[in-house]
Amino acid sequence: MLIQSKKELVICGDLKPDDVFFYYTTTGWMMWNFLVSGLTVGCTLVLYDGSPLRDPAYLWNLTDELGITIFGTSAKYIDHLSKVYVPRDKHLLRSLRQIYSTGSPLAPALYDYVYESIHPKVLLGSITGGSDICSLFAGMCTALPVYRGEIQCRMLGMAVESYTPTGTVNEPGEAGELVCTQPFPCMPLGFWPLPGYGEGEAEAAAQARFQQSYFPDGSSVWYHGDHVAVTRSRAGNGGGMIMLGRSDGVLNPGGIRFGSSEIYDVIDTCFSASTASADQTIIECLAVGQPIDMGTDERVLLFVKLLDGHVLSQELESKIKAEIRARRTPRHVPARIVQVSDVPYTLNGKRVEVPIKKIINGAAIASVNPATLRNPECLLEYTELGKALRAEVEKVPQ
Repeated sequence: MLIQSKKELVICGDLKPDDVFFYYTTTGWMMWNFLVSGLTVGCTLVLYDGSPLRDPAYLWNLTDELGITIFGTSAKYIDHLSKVYVPRDKHLLRSLRQIYSTGSPLAPALYDYVYESIHPKVLLGSITGGSDICSLFAGMCTALPVYRGEIQCRMLGMAVESYTPTGTVNEPGEAGELVCTQPFPCMPLGFWPLPGYGEGEAEAAAQARFQQSYFPDGSSVWYHGDHVAVTRSRAGNGGGMIMLGRSDGVLNPGGIRFGSSEIYDVIDTCFSASTASADQTIIECLAVGQPIDMGTDERVLLFVKLLDGHVLSQELESKIKAEIRARRTPRHVPARIVQVSDVPYTLNGKRVEVPIKKIINGAAIASVNPATLRNPECLLEYTELGKALRAEVEKVPQ
């Protein structure tokens, strides 16, 4: 991790001991580790605990007051800020030389906002990586130009490519799976318990999950679960990267990523047949993400199957949201809860999240192989729901 963070901050980011480094992050996000790594460079760190938008001027006042040179935040913060505030009009921002953005793709229009409304000469570094590697696959480089809507470059030592479904490298600009074809310094060894640290069955199950999660084709190629396009090389950058969203079932509202299982655990605990009344029993559920705000964010959709003869009431919907909020966080609360007649499962009993996410967001049923499903007849219902849910999003003022 030390090698990886020093490479990113010192070589790619050109951070120096006299830099004042700020990143708006919780301590549970990997960007906290990214920020704290600034101490290894000798930077002064700025920590802030509170809402960044209660007073939109506050963080920019802080930038002037403390001489912040590196300002890190999320794409969602920049999106919200662009609707309410123009920092350049009210702040000097003379010290600022880099702005980092992550958590979700940074829309091309937000590049315009940063350069027109915050600082015309700052390096805008959109960066992407993952909590699972606690570092970056692609990101900033002070030696390269910034192109609108594009991450500057793939990071040094990271053999990142965009793969076709057949496992070959895409042509420049073509969308595919983000993969890393060679080992990298901070690649995890596996899920806990590692071999030698637990019971045999637990170790074997953990490693089977690890292989399935990141090496699904059985090779040594790391599949990260992001949908990306690598652009044609310009100005010696070897090809930048355009982020197109997640290709797996990870949920990402407001730039905060979490697994759907965190929602399922609450449903199983509070709304199973053994813990809830008949009118509040949830037989099965499925959580997927739907892009909103022109792709700059996503909302969580929760589909629920109830006992025969029961209808999703306002009372049950409110209780579901309250339990998820109390047992998880406000970010976990679904924006929409929709009753369905069935939830699709594979032949070996796994919830079908990714294909349903694609169908909800406009993909044809033909994109799903029905032979892999236990109940493919339910896909038509999700096609119709997808039309209505997309219409909802389109009606919301942008």
